[in-house]
Amino acid sequence: MPTHSRRVAPTALPFSLLALLTITAAGEALASDGVIELNQTCATQTGCFPGDGAGYPITIYDASGPRSFRLTSDLVLASASETAIFVNVADASIDLAGFQITREDCLGSTTSCLVQGSSGGGIVHLGGFGNDGLSVANGSIVGMGGYGIRAFDQADVRNVRARWNSLAGIYTGDGSTVEGCEVRENGARGIEAGTGSTVQGNTAHGNQGDGIYVAYGGVAERNSAYFNQGDGIETGAQMTIRGNSAAANGDDGIKAGQASTVVENTTGSNGSDGIEATSGLHRIHGNTATFNGSYGLRLTSSDGYSDNRLGSNGTGGVNAGVNLGGNYCSGVGVAGASCP
Repeated sequence: MPTHSRRVAPTALPFSLLALLTITAAGEALASDGVIELNQTCATQTGCFPGDGAGYPITIYDASGPRSFRLTSDLVLASASETAIFVNVADASIDLAGFQITREDCLGSTTSCLVQGSSGGGIVHLGGFGNDGLSVANGSIVGMGGYGIRAFDQADVRNVRARWNSLAGIYTGDGSTVEGCEVRENGARGIEAGTGSTVQGNTAHGNQGDGIYVAYGGVAERNSAYFNQGDGIETGAQMTIRGNSAAANGDDGIKAGQASTVVENTTGSNGSDGIEATSGLHRIHGNTATFNGSYGLRLTSSDGYSDNRLGSNGTGGVNAGVNLGGNYCSGVGVAGASCP
């Protein structure tokens, strides 16, 4: 008995699959976890996702588009006037994944390739208008003509190395977190964070301004700042400054704004004061300040200090303040181990 083949009508692809194929064909590399991949090839040749044209900067601007991105190669800029990634959305996340954003003439360099006076940047975030909350992690940004990272409010920057950038290595707005980063030999401050920010566990070395600056009302904790041309750590008012190390900086080791708590820090061999507390009403407790060029503690009459160890500072252990007990002073202008 003859058999008859039956024509099967083609099955329409689901709309979601068609959309995915269309997007992928347009140049987007979508990782299995839904993260958009960024690399030198897509940045320079095709654009890395719909709406991003070929050439730098990679532009993240569509609020209804992807928000999570990961580098799969270094991003290498031709000049210091270029920007690698420009962000104009809220809550974008960029994982550098161990790669670096750099310039061609910085590749392989073991000495500074800093260029002053240009306008480019590594990752530049157009904040405000609800466009806050940028996250950046896990890689290096080297030799940018402006900021290494320029983020606005509620930024989160972790495990980033920023060096030889013309302006601050890492700049964030208010309510931000900067943690576990290394900022080295940048042309201005190493880290600059806005009001109410937490800056902890970072290393700032050899920057041409302050090593670390936090505006006010935040926390600077467990940071190391050394060989910076300005202050090691400078803050605005009403800060908690705890457990930091600041050595061999050009100006003060730590400069604290009004009504701050400064506890358990170690400062040494700074060009001016070990700790300078400005405008009064500070609590200064459990710090060590030695071999600084001027005072170990420079205080005002309304500051209280206790259990500090102050030795061999160029001008003296402490100049003013209310001695609450337990302090040790030695060196210039000190009779015995008592502090004034």
